[in-house]
Formats: sequence, structure tokens, C-alpha cells
Amino acid sequence: MQELRDYLMASPEKTLCDELYRISGIRSINAIEALLFQDLRLDPDEFIRLDRKALLHFAACYHAATLNTFAKFLGRDLHA
Repeated sequence: MQELRDYLMASPEKTLCDELYRISGIRSINAIEALLFQDLRLDPDEFIRLDRKALLHFAACYHAATLNTFAKFLGRDLHA
């Protein structure tokens, strides 16, 4: 008989913050924007659908320069 196991799966917001944590030293808004949409190739339309409150919550948990910059980026008007 096959045993059933439970698995936890990270949300897209947590996964993005985990990935940004691995990249150190991003300290400018322009650099974080290039990282997200050029290097990581995130779709801007999909990105704005992410839960901004959750992104800010997770970003604050890491205490890392790149995530601090990311939080500042999130504070901007993403529709502009």
C-alpha cells in the first residue's frame, strides 16, 4: 500500500523573495527593476497580479539589501 505524504508548497510571493535573497547587493531601484524583468524575465502583467502585501511581508523577513531595495520598488506605483 502506498503511503500518502503531505507537502508544503511556497507561494509565488515567497518563491520570488527566496530567489531575490540569493542575489546580493542590489541597492538601486533601476537595478532591481532590471533584475526582475530582464534577468529573471518576469512578466510585468503577471508581476502586478502578485499580492503586494505578501511580498512586503516576506521581503521584511530577510534583512538583506536586495530585499530592502525590492520593498522600496514595491512602494512605487507599479502601473506608471
